[in-house]
Amino acid sequence: MRLRTPSPALVIGIIAMCIAIAGAGYAAVRLPRNSVGTAQLKKGAVTGVKVKAGSLSGADIAPGVLTGGRGATGATGPTGPDGATGATGAAGSTGMQGIVGPLGQDGPTGPQGPTGPQGPTGATGLQGATGSPGAPVFSRTTLDGASSDDIGLYSSLAIGDDGLGLIAYYDSTNQDLKVAHCSNIGCTAAGVTTLDSSNDVGRYVSIAIGTDGFGLISYTNTTAGAVKVAHCTNTACSAADVTTVDATAGLTGAHTSIAIGSDGFGLIVYADGPTGHLKVAHCTNTACSASTTAGLSNTSGTGTSSISLAIGDDGLGIISYQQTPGLQMKVAHCTNTACTAAGVTALATGGYTGITIGADGLALISFVDTTTSELKVAHCTNTACTAAGITTLQAIGVGSGYSSIAIGPDGRALIAYYVAPGGGALKVIRCQNIACSIGTAATVDSGSNLGRLPTITIGTDGKGLISYYSDAATSLKVAHCSNIFCAPFQRTP
Repeated sequence: MRLRTPSPALVIGIIAMCIAIAGAGYAAVRLPRNSVGTAQLKKGAVTGVKVKAGSLSGADIAPGVLTGGRGATGATGPTGPDGATGATGAAGSTGMQGIVGPLGQDGPTGPQGPTGPQGPTGATGLQGATGSPGAPVFSRTTLDGASSDDIGLYSSLAIGDDGLGLIAYYDSTNQDLKVAHCSNIGCTAAGVTTLDSSNDVGRYVSIAIGTDGFGLISYTNTTAGAVKVAHCTNTACSAADVTTVDATAGLTGAHTSIAIGSDGFGLIVYADGPTGHLKVAHCTNTACSASTTAGLSNTSGTGTSSISLAIGDDGLGIISYQQTPGLQMKVAHCTNTACTAAGVTALATGGYTGITIGADGLALISFVDTTTSELKVAHCTNTACTAAGITTLQAIGVGSGYSSIAIGPDGRALIAYYVAPGGGALKVIRCQNIACSIGTAATVDSGSNLGRLPTITIGTDGKGLISYYSDAATSLKVAHCSNIFCAPFQRTP
């Protein structure tokens, strides 16, 4: 059998194995411990196959040496404990504004804060449009008198229990006492009745409403020189019982004034012709069908006129009047209900008096100073009016006079009076305070001597109602104020 020749590769492999075995044995026998280090190793001599598993850590491997692929991700280990909170980072930029949410319910109203300082005055605004014309300040009505008659002198006015005006007056043409009962509050119409036509009767008339709700009227019988009284038998005074109160011989009975006393009976004051002093008749029943009379001897003078009577807060009569000589304006304060005696005080110079009791319980007297032709007012400082403050309200001119006074619902007085200059006019002053130390005047009616002998009272509507005489028409007229101020416009009280 033929033997084959070994191949070169085989021969080389055998030789290499022999050398390797021989070298390893030499090294195992001949190399000391730790004698081989990094310096003795040839670059690339140590491969992964030659490294014992688990003998190397991450610190033993140079960066970038391991280039193999990453193994599969292991299972998630358990969550470790929370680390310490780190420092707050810088605030991020503000995000976009979110959508406006729905409106919440109103909260409770908080307490009012303190008033702030007043701001500067604003600029004046544009003038508004002109308003429509207002109502007339006064309604004026002729109640009685034709062109051929002379009717309406010495009128006196009161408000009846029906809330309507009742006016007593003198018919000069027929020399009769007449009465007009207003049909409405403004007295734009009235029913007229002749109450007494015997002799020349009806001058110097005065009216009050009795406790029975009916009118009680004092007046003179000029023919007989007597004082008479008429007691209405119904609210409209379409009939009356007539009684002679004082028939003393020679009595003129001028300037009567009547009021209802605190005892509920009429009290009548008038001038006694023979003596020149005041005289008083005190009714002893509601109809005044009987009465007692007394002369106030301490009121003597050569002439007594312009008499006006009121009942004071003390229940006693208080009388204003003019007496000559000296044209003195005096006050008599009764000392008892029947006024059989009185204390007398001279307050000023003047006449044409009117008296009422003010809101302060003290008498308020309107009068004309005939020496200076001025309208004045006296505000008493006590119940007996032994002293008074005197105020000049207006210069009214020569020939003027005839004042009448009433207290309005606001406690301020209204004074009606006659002004002669300029043809004659009826005027009214509304006092601006209780003492009437200042007032505002308005013209009620004018032309041809309108306004003589006025009487004013306050209607149930709180507005002034004035009766007066028209010389031009020789008739009775009445004016009704359109507001409580009797003025073209209202003023603050």
